Amino acid sequence: MRAPKCTVARRVSKLSSTSLHFSDVRVMPQDYHPIRRCQLIQHPHISKSLGPISLLPNEVLSNIFLCCISDSSDCAGGVRNTSLILAQVCSSWRKACLRIPQLWTTLNLRLNTANTALPRLSPFALPEATSLSPSPAKRNPQALANLASLWFERARNQLLSVSVKLTSTYASPNSADVSSALQPILTNASSVRHLSIHATFASQLRDFFTSLAAFDNLESLSLSVQHMDITAPITTFRNSPRLSRVSFDLHGYPPSTSLIHLPWNTIEEFEMTGSSMLPSDTFQSLLASCISLQKASFWVEDAFQDNGDTTNSGDSCGAAATAITTIPKLAHLSISFYGRHEKTASSLLTSFNLPHLRHFHFFSGFITLPFLPSIASDRLETLVASGIKVSAAGFRAFAAANPSLFSLTLDLRYFDSADILDVLDVLAAEKPRAFPSITNLSLWARDISPHSSAYLRMIHSRGQNPSASLHFALYLSRQQHGACCHFSSCAMPSEGYTRLDEILALADACERAGGVDFYLKDVKPDEGIDGIA
Repeated sequence: MRAPKCTVARRVSKLSSTSLHFSDVRVMPQDYHPIRRCQLIQHPHISKSLGPISLLPNEVLSNIFLCCISDSSDCAGGVRNTSLILAQVCSSWRKACLRIPQLWTTLNLRLNTANTALPRLSPFALPEATSLSPSPAKRNPQALANLASLWFERARNQLLSVSVKLTSTYASPNSADVSSALQPILTNASSVRHLSIHATFASQLRDFFTSLAAFDNLESLSLSVQHMDITAPITTFRNSPRLSRVSFDLHGYPPSTSLIHLPWNTIEEFEMTGSSMLPSDTFQSLLASCISLQKASFWVEDAFQDNGDTTNSGDSCGAAATAITTIPKLAHLSISFYGRHEKTASSLLTSFNLPHLRHFHFFSGFITLPFLPSIASDRLETLVASGIKVSAAGFRAFAAANPSLFSLTLDLRYFDSADILDVLDVLAAEKPRAFPSITNLSLWARDISPHSSAYLRMIHSRGQNPSASLHFALYLSRQQHGACCHFSSCAMPSEGYTRLDEILALADACERAGGVDFYLKDVKPDEGIDGIA
């Protein structure tokens, strides 16, 4: 490649040879333009323009262009249009853009949406297009294919982040148009690093999902489909050796290993969003396949039998628990359980050994569990639990099994009044000290009353060690106008709301303890704990 004509070093040497030296003259801001004009008159070959932008070296201009790409948003004139807009300003900017392959590493394609991926006056837009949002009938899939081919060509040897959004209002969308628009992605599959696909119907991508293209450098995959109207498995990404991060939102359809063929043994991050649920047996099978998993988020329900009955779903989980599978790298695990059987929840993780699990989030949505799921890990540092009402003995046993815990978030809104008192007494006990290394404690409760004295004992006990300070956060979902909360275990009378003097007593106790930082916040009664559900 030919070296640029004007670099920082060359331009500095040329400007320093003029009769005006910035180091010798104290220049005021209003004098900058006359000085630049004089310099350009003496050296007309530097630039024909007298604007300040013409004095920028190519290196600085390139950095400005890259900043424009990173600061753009995903909207009309955003990421997908910025590169083309910069290249259409003038010939010098066009040459600068074509010399920077990093400008063309983000490709966003939209078909049949309110915004088009082709800017106005683009040579790849339809002749009749007069704005950034032409009508759906005027959008040409071949124009999108031309745009995608242009992007891959200008990116040269750079790997791209590709986002595809396909929407359709028809029950039988035209998959041929989608196939022609996405063909450049399959042709240049080895140049794709990150791929995100959002589609209304899976049948729009029927040809794409069964393609033999080799995504050799694909590292992350995000797939969101509103209607899974296909029965054939998705096999396009099964030979992607570098794939490590996946995210699925299939709107009620479980992303099982039989539906989506991936190199599951290389997956390091797995995320489920939306309303998709994994049957418990499918969850265990998928988790056993991801031996390299480091971070995962699952939504789990009861296992379905052949006859559609879930009454014995816990037995199927127990049968699968005979062999122990070790997942050595799993450090972050989040499980949202929407089953109706305690036996299913208790056996979710019994067949797994998680020696390096450090952060565990658990939420039960349909039933309140009387226990915490058993975890085979001796390095647990963070626990976030909601939808349980564990007894004092169970809580004490969990504390003895996890002495390394330093952050605990517990939702007491599901607990009975007596169980809340027992939990606070376990936290206040000095011999044996529960969770001796804990530094962050967050409790979600309906009220402080009638357990204000137990809170005070816990604060006094935990504040005796100023060298290991405790950050205590209390979230109160207090009712208004005497309305009772929606929790089935609510045993709090409507007249037992927290009084201001009780809150002030807690704050005063934390201040006198010296080793406790107190944080108080009111939340909505149905507000979920941050980080789960």
